[in-house]
Formats: sequence, structure tokens, C-alpha cells
Amino acid sequence: MPGYQDAERRRRIFALFDAVWGDLSQRIELAAALGAHWTDVSTPFVALAGDEVVAHVGVIAIPLVLDGTRTTVAGIHGVGTHPAHRGRGHIRRLLGDALAFCAERFETAQLTTSVPEVFRPHGFRSIPQHRFDVAVPAAREGAGMTSLRHTNAADVTLLRRLLQTRAPVSSRLGVVEPGWLFVIDEIFAQRNLARVHYIPDLDAAVVLAIDGSTARLYDLVAPHLPRLDAVLRRLPAGVQRAELYFTPDALDGAEVLSVAPAWPGDHVMVRGPYAPERTGLPFVLPALAHC
Repeated sequence: MPGYQDAERRRRIFALFDAVWGDLSQRIELAAALGAHWTDVSTPFVALAGDEVVAHVGVIAIPLVLDGTRTTVAGIHGVGTHPAHRGRGHIRRLLGDALAFCAERFETAQLTTSVPEVFRPHGFRSIPQHRFDVAVPAAREGAGMTSLRHTNAADVTLLRRLLQTRAPVSSRLGVVEPGWLFVIDEIFAQRNLARVHYIPDLDAAVVLAIDGSTARLYDLVAPHLPRLDAVLRRLPAGVQRAELYFTPDALDGAEVLSVAPAWPGDHVMVRGPYAPERTGLPFVLPALAHC
């Protein structure tokens, strides 16, 4: 099962990606320039029409913490067919091949999709995802975080250090991959690192977006987890509420006010055992561990 070693095969796969998802190959190359190499971590399964690659399903290995236990799950990603070759069963066949490959290597597979009906016949089920609304301290510490730049080598080196040494932010569902998936997901979504903010005195990075008076925190990366209220005190004075899109059970200083559904319109789906389901407690897979 050839991967990306052959340059011509790689070019043909990337041509399919661009036909399905726009300039995805450019984003893959930008992530690679930051040290996150799609071609090193993904195993591609492809369908051909002559020499043309017309469909793709990829598999990556994602290290997680699930209900206190470190494990590695298969991430099913890059599922797509060229518009001119749809409706011919390519994805059904490729998913069968990919899942046979996974069955020999992983107990569990997961994916994120807006079309769950494609994956249910292959044994995938949707699992509820929750965001956590938390109290924002009244007192603020003013400027205390700086946005990272993907064009600044020192910023990239800093982020790579934090990712490679990070503590899982949750024991219920925590991410411990060393950063390639984080960088790929953020570059794919934003084409830069502007949402990633570094807090020097906490030696922590937070992925943050502010919409009016609401702050949305998508991940927290640090070798030693800071108190959440210490992070929230760095938010601008106009922020009145904060939503977490990671599970905060391992964080001190997290006053959860309520939980609500996360990722409306998208489904996190799993095949095989998924320990957080057994707890009956709310959890969420962070956006920067989606595939």
C-alpha cells in the first residue's frame, strides 16, 4: 500500500484534494513549512481512473487520553471523491480497505463529519459533544498574552516546544499528540497561528477567538497546566463570558456554570470502544484534534 513517497503519486493525490477542497495542497505545504508534515503521518487509500486519483480516504494515528488511560486511535480523514466521479461506490470501497488496515493496528477509529449517514453503515456512531461555559473573573491583568505568527521562527519554535511537552488538559478526553495535528488543523482552518496566544508567565498557549463579549477557548497547551482562572484573567476587559471547547476536568480554577452542545452541524463519530462514553459525564474532542 504505497504512501506519499513517490512524487508523481503525491502530486495526483494533491490534485484531487484541490478539486474537492480548494487550495488544500497549499495549506498542506504551509503546515509542512512549520514542521507538521501531512505526508509523514497519513496513510492514503485511493481509487484510480486510469492514472488519475479520483477518491481518497486517509488514516492517521492520534494519541489521546481516554478516561485516564493513554491510547492511540485511528483518525479517518480526507474522505472525498472528485466531483466528476461521485456515485460510483469509491468511498464505500476505500473505507472498507482503510478500516481493515485499522483493525490490525487500532482498537478504535474516530472521525469528524457533517454527513454522518455516510459512515454509519461502516459501524460508526455519533457521540455527544459539549462545550463548557465558565465563570470569567471580574479582575483582569491587562496585557498578558501575545498572538503567535507563523512567519516568525521563534514563535514556531516556542509553539513546538509547548506541544511536544504538553500535559493533557483533561483526563476524560485529552490530547497528547506532539503537535503535528494541532498545527495542521489550525493552518487548515486559519492559514496562520493568529488565534494561538502565548502567556509568558504561565508558559502556556491558549487558542482563542473573541466575538463581542464572548471568548471561545479551543485549546490550552502547557507543560504544566496553569489555573484556568489565571488564564481567564488575561482576557480583555470587555469579555463577559467564556466558552471552553475542551474538557476542563484536569484544571484548577475552572468554575463551570453550564454545558451546552458543541460543534452544531458536525458529528464526532467513533467505531469501537470509547471510554469517555461510559462515564456519563460531558466531554468534547478539541477542534485541534479533529480529522
